[in-house]
Order: sequence, then structure tokens, then C-alpha cells
Amino acid sequence: VFDPPSPTRCYSLLERPENHHMIRWDPAGEHIIVERPEQLALHVLPSVYRQSRFASFSRQLNVSRSSVGTFPAVANDVV
Repeated sequence: VFDPPSPTRCYSLLERPENHHMIRWDPAGEHIIVERPEQLALHVLPSVYRQSRFASFSRQLNVSRSSVGTFPAVANDVV
């Protein structure tokens, strides 16, 4: 069972300085930049979500963004 990213968990993940070398906001705060998806999946996602596949995390953020309209765009390099 996949636990979709909630805005609260996603924002807390992005606000932690220790994660900024892996995932961060772009300078305008409109997009999520993922610099190291493998590290993110291995070290961070399992502590925040029930799964650790980066592709699932990215897909769910984009699905949530289109259905709710509250998440910024996600891309790999700009996830």
C-alpha cells in the first residue's frame, strides 16, 4: 500500500537543511529540485513514507499537484 505524500510531510522534508543536497526548492520556491534521487530514496523517503521508490514518490507528488493544486511542480533535476 502506497502512502501518498501529504503537503505537510513534503514541506517538512523540503525545509530540513540536512536534505538540501538531495531535495530543495528552486530559488523562486515554485518547483522542487531533486539533485540526488538515489540518496533521497535510500536515506530519506523510508523515514517519511512507507515506501522508498523515488519514481513512486515523484509520480504521487505530480498526481497530488494536478488533483489538489497545492504542490509545486516536481521534476528530476526539476522533479
